[in-house]
Amino acid sequence: LRKDSGFEVTDRIDVQLQKDDYIIKAVNKNIAYIKAETLTEELEIIEQIDNGVEIAFDDVNTKLFIKKH
Repeated sequence: LRKDSGFEVTDRIDVQLQKDDYIIKAVNKNIAYIKAETLTEELEIIEQIDNGVEIAFDDVNTKLFIKKH
């Protein structure tokens, strides 16, 4: 997603994730690691994302939106 969005590997980003119970648990448990590994400054879980990319893993289907910080 970073490359598709035209960001450099070193760019700091802000991330929005569409709300999902599994996502909330996983993010809350691993937030420091996720932010460090992805160079994320702001990570928000929100009810509905109108823009963004649909992602699927395991049994989870959600949306993700990233922007340069």
